Amino acid sequence: MGAARQRGYHGGEGWGEDSLAWMSPGRDFIVIAYVNCHSADNSAILAMSDAASFLISTYSGATASGPLLEIPTVLPPRPVTNGYAFDYLSLIGVRYRVESSVNLRTWATNNGANGQIALNLRSSFSDTNRVAFKFYRVHLP
Repeated sequence: MGAARQRGYHGGEGWGEDSLAWMSPGRDFIVIAYVNCHSADNSAILAMSDAASFLISTYSGATASGPLLEIPTVLPPRPVTNGYAFDYLSLIGVRYRVESSVNLRTWATNNGANGQIALNLRSSFSDTNRVAFKFYRVHLP
């Protein structure tokens, strides 16, 4: 195999803990899974293998652009003039979209269809549409 196609796998148990590692140096891609227990029936290693397979199939062919926060942590909202604001953890240069809804069936995009690019590791969003109850989510467009 050429360097771009070389892949390696290692799995094992040490001190009662299972681990699993997949490496593809040609793609600059590594997946490591670890649990702090060992299962005699291999259920832990099978679960880690399923998780690793998902990560490999989803991300190994992607163009590397640094780590992504696919579901950023949203911090508690705070009252501001005529509404509420909240902060969420973000990565500089990554585009995030904030959406809200008064019920969980419909969603309205609040910062444009394409979202906005994070300028800091902590981004803010203010909503001046004050209602009694509202749901928010932040994600990659």
